[in-house]
Amino acid sequence: MNRLFNSSEIIEYFSPFQPPKEFIGDKAKRLSSLIRNTLVGEQIPDLLIDLAIQSLLGLIIVHDNIIGIATPINNTEGSSEPLNCLVAKNIVLTQSENIEVIGFIDQYKKAILDSKIRQQFPEIFIIPSSKLDQTNRPNSMVSIHYDCSSTVAYKELALDLHEGLLNILPQYNWGSEEKNLDAYKAIRTGLKRVFSQIVSREAIQLKNLINLSDKVAAEDLVMSICEKIPKIQNSEELIGRGTQNAYSWAFITTLIIKGKINRNLNDRKNRLSERGAQQIEFDAEPPDETPIEIKERLVKIEKEERRAKSRGSCFDEIEKDFGATDSRNYISSDEMAVMENYIDWLSWNNCLHPNEVVEFLRIILFSQKNNKEKEMLVPLFLSMLFMGRTSKWLCEVRVGKKPDDSSNEKLEYPIYDKNQNAIYYSPVTFEDIPMFPKYRNEQYVKVSPYWCLPIPNQLIDYWVEVSKECSIGSPVFDFKNGRVKSVLKGITERINEKYPAMPLITETRIRGSFTAMMILICHLDPALVAVISDQRTLVPHATLFYNTIPLSFLDKKYQESIDSICKYLNNTYPDISFLPSIYSKIVKTELVMGSGYFPKVEELKDCIRILAIAKQNEKDFFQKHNLKTILLLYCMSLLCGLRISEVCDLRTDQFDKYSVKANRAIKLLIIPEAKSSKYATASRLIPIPEILHKLMDDLLSLSINQTMAFFIYDKYGKKKPITAKAIDDILLSLEDAHFPRFHSGRHLLHTYLVLHNMLFEATNSIFGHTREGEELFNPYIPGDIISFWEEYLFHANNLAIELGLKEVL
Repeated sequence: MNRLFNSSEIIEYFSPFQPPKEFIGDKAKRLSSLIRNTLVGEQIPDLLIDLAIQSLLGLIIVHDNIIGIATPINNTEGSSEPLNCLVAKNIVLTQSENIEVIGFIDQYKKAILDSKIRQQFPEIFIIPSSKLDQTNRPNSMVSIHYDCSSTVAYKELALDLHEGLLNILPQYNWGSEEKNLDAYKAIRTGLKRVFSQIVSREAIQLKNLINLSDKVAAEDLVMSICEKIPKIQNSEELIGRGTQNAYSWAFITTLIIKGKINRNLNDRKNRLSERGAQQIEFDAEPPDETPIEIKERLVKIEKEERRAKSRGSCFDEIEKDFGATDSRNYISSDEMAVMENYIDWLSWNNCLHPNEVVEFLRIILFSQKNNKEKEMLVPLFLSMLFMGRTSKWLCEVRVGKKPDDSSNEKLEYPIYDKNQNAIYYSPVTFEDIPMFPKYRNEQYVKVSPYWCLPIPNQLIDYWVEVSKECSIGSPVFDFKNGRVKSVLKGITERINEKYPAMPLITETRIRGSFTAMMILICHLDPALVAVISDQRTLVPHATLFYNTIPLSFLDKKYQESIDSICKYLNNTYPDISFLPSIYSKIVKTELVMGSGYFPKVEELKDCIRILAIAKQNEKDFFQKHNLKTILLLYCMSLLCGLRISEVCDLRTDQFDKYSVKANRAIKLLIIPEAKSSKYATASRLIPIPEILHKLMDDLLSLSINQTMAFFIYDKYGKKKPITAKAIDDILLSLEDAHFPRFHSGRHLLHTYLVLHNMLFEATNSIFGHTREGEELFNPYIPGDIISFWEEYLFHANNLAIELGLKEVL
């Protein structure tokens, strides 16, 4: 072996094409040793043979993940080739046919297919699949090479693909960190779809253009290829313009400009075809800018591009219309903002831009064609846009009367009551919200077994008109499957006559537009938006479990929001004036929706009063201390939203203060990230309401160490830690006091803050709710955290007054 091959030459040959050498860890080294033993047998190898093998192995090894590196690939000759051998051969053949290196690869191939290696390292033959869990999934290099290796274009473009991956994947942490997964998946999907579409002639042409450094022609060719890519689920239709741009971005950035992300929007615009330029996308941000500089630069570019097409297309003009700024300091891709808030380039096609909304409205409202179908389609589309509901759900709505709330049975279908101007339905998406407490249900406000969706004033006449000939039990809208989709496609074609690159209008994008406008124009709490539109992904699951919302409140906030949207659209686009807001004199029958664990305030006040009297009358020092401690902890649940597990584990080092002014400081409670569920809770800072300070300071002063902020005494007068059972035992010992469950304090506070219009981010920063492990509130994001704290303390103080705490603390 060592006579036939020059190990130093092989190492030198493959080293430029390897990811970082530190990715070769213990697994790869053990595999290398076994391959070496198989290659040389009893011969004494040269000292560099291991490194030569590792240089070939290391072409597609990332973070010592060897899964799938030798998965079999059928080559063009009809034989099977291990993936890393195929990658290595294509690198050699594309550069120069080095016979010695190719011979080494052939010997390596025989060795890696040996039964001993298959027995000891079976994972190297695993076929990459999206069904594999994260632990058993191949690394990014293996996955992408595997996706592209069976295409006719791979042989010509393998080297360019590999070099591009070496440059672009490090910018996304090699696809290994959660925050980069979406971008990595986008690159992988784009490369896979484009490679699968390239024919042999185009592959050769692309290779020549890349070698000639003719980026303009290469990008035009890629765009023309992307325009022919069919949809995955419906091969008879082509992907939309936005998806074409996303796929072309992934391919061009990786192969043509070798991972050097283009950040000059105008330069890229000039290089794209005329159609592609109209739906421009943003690339990733440069590493040498601060987050604020990134946002300012991208916002400026986006505004210039959008304003060039139509006035009013940037949401910062809301300030001019309403004299208010966007106080939100966080935006998620779920909310799909396409306005001044910069989000990842793949999210731009998830909802209709206001320009598209208006074009959509112009067609459906002012079409010259009048027939019975149009009379039904107009209210259906307007309901999709201003309710955020699917056409399927709207077509299930039937004419009827408000159901009886004495029954807990689910409604078979949504019911439209024209006398109430509302739709009543059983929540399906949110059916796991606990509406009916298992225990002590008499201590909680009774919630309705069904929910109500008020019809906005702007849509009332449409619904009355379309349902006037409907009998009880018949559907309001009667459309066959596929008809709505067909009409939307026709509307898109009409709009494309004026704007050829505008993406396909779909129900998902219409609903996304509802969400973006409700949140960004109207600042409506995303939890309320989710209840209206039935879109669960908008908010963390947990926040919906803590809301108990009166219909009158939802109706008022919803109507105000729709009025704001119509005002914005009418003012921004003066040529269109639509949807006059009529005043509805109907007062809907009140009902309460959401969680069934909202405690009855009057009964809760009585319980607190009984606890305070028991504390006051207690003569025994130890029992008096216990009652004072439980009173404080229960009030911390009511005013700070603490869980029972959190009050039991409090330490003295979790209490701090923050100076606001010269003579004033806010006392803070620091709650670390809960270990029970990293996706449901996050570490947080909670301002402590002033009404709790005196009692808290008295009890904290008795603590002698940092392991236990509060304690209780046992019957022998010995200090012991507080437990959930100890809290329950003391509360149950009080006669005539029937306390609701401790956790209901969180329900009370959360609902109280929502009903008093506290910002979604600020509310959830107090409660520690997160979306997929990401903190909803981040004090390092530009925003005035002190103002949020001040607002929360104001509301907490008012809640304390309503609960009568000022008289008992």
